[in-house]
Amino acid sequence: MIGRVSIKISNQRNSYKFTLNRNITILRGDSGTGKTTLYDMIRDYNNLGRESGVKISGGNIVTLEGRNWEDELDKLSKKIVVIDEGSKFVFSKKFANKVKGCDNYFLIITRSYLSQLPYSVDEIYHIKGTGKNKEFERVYTDIDKFYDNPNPNRFPFMPDIIITEDSKSGYEFFLDTVKNTNIKCEAAGGKLPLYYIQPDIKGKIMMQIAHIKLDN
Repeated sequence: MIGRVSIKISNQRNSYKFTLNRNITILRGDSGTGKTTLYDMIRDYNNLGRESGVKISGGNIVTLEGRNWEDELDKLSKKIVVIDEGSKFVFSKKFANKVKGCDNYFLIITRSYLSQLPYSVDEIYHIKGTGKNKEFERVYTDIDKFYDNPNPNRFPFMPDIIITEDSKSGYEFFLDTVKNTNIKCEAAGGKLPLYYIQPDIKGKIMMQIAHIKLDN
């Protein structure tokens, strides 16, 4: 598949509109925002067709899950493959190689950072809307994604130190994104005040990242 694909998925209670611009799109968000509902609607349509009460337009969409994901993926071509969070195979190198070697688009529902997949920060979304009509909205603005650009002249500001509240997925995410820069990344691990972690912070530009939710 090549180019943008505009999708509409609806039933009597919910309607989702979104556009996929690249082969990998990430859908994030807290519980209760509609991610699982969207996945269930697509799966019901795959299993029951029109009897599900779901209408899909704009592309051929299928869900991928379970132990036989590899065999099922090998059978797919030029499809939009939707994967729900909880599918552990998305973290594997085998899955990453399958993605690179096929002509499908992937919509992956996850709150985790998938370092093995080459997706763009521009293609990370959450669901916007609390009523029937919902759409995808980009998670990161130009300022939010400054750390993804290795050119310091394009940074809106240049911190010396990034301190994350947690020491797990959030810390690992920022540690990876600044690895080609001179920015230092430290994990607070709940320790306060901050000079316990960085006693020489005076005169430095510090960015503190709190309440990170990247893991399932």
